[in-house]
Amino acid sequence: MCIKVICADRHPVLLIGMQAIIEGLEEVELVGTANNCTSALRLSNEVFFDVLVTDTTAPAPDYDDWRPLVCLMRDKHPEKGVVLHSCNSNAAYLSTLSCCGIHALVAKNDITRHLGIAIQSAYQGGTYLSPQLALATEAHSRLYGKPVPLTYREIEVLQLLLSGNKVTEIAKKRFRAKQTISTHKSSAMSKLGISCDAGLFKTISEEDLSLLAGLRNTVRGVSN
Repeated sequence: MCIKVICADRHPVLLIGMQAIIEGLEEVELVGTANNCTSALRLSNEVFFDVLVTDTTAPAPDYDDWRPLVCLMRDKHPEKGVVLHSCNSNAAYLSTLSCCGIHALVAKNDITRHLGIAIQSAYQGGTYLSPQLALATEAHSRLYGKPVPLTYREIEVLQLLLSGNKVTEIAKKRFRAKQTISTHKSSAMSKLGISCDAGLFKTISEEDLSLLAGLRNTVRGVSN
């Protein structure tokens, strides 16, 4: 058995580093690398692969879809495994990714020692959290209980808040009651384990939310 891997990352240094790690793994073959969404999608149509290793790479400007690479790849190749590496270790964020079918997650600080395990897990359709992410999830569970995934509506409200909109402005833009927007905001912040708007900006980025929104759109049958 030889697991064939595509590695896509917009950061050249990290891409080179992961290439070296993957090429040093037994029973794993690196069949191609890409530094942007367009190249990765083209490569996925040209070579056979089992697992995609990537970050939250967004689509190129010339691509007519706003969703990040992971979402586009799951549309085109839903049977393939995905390993996502991220700087965000928030338990609700990780839980939402898992809920949407991204089960092999690696913290950037864990890539060197744990990328191989994540690739094996993704290939087998299993679930894997690298040690740093597993510790963060356990800590959240002790303080707040089991992590709960964010809904699409909650993600949408968080995106608009991070863009500088107030609750009243969001309500007008989405033609919903102010109380409804406030409820979504309160629920989302509770799931993320934060109590104020300042904490929101430190906990999750617009890029993180774009990925979650894209996955929630891609996956059918999940709660809105």
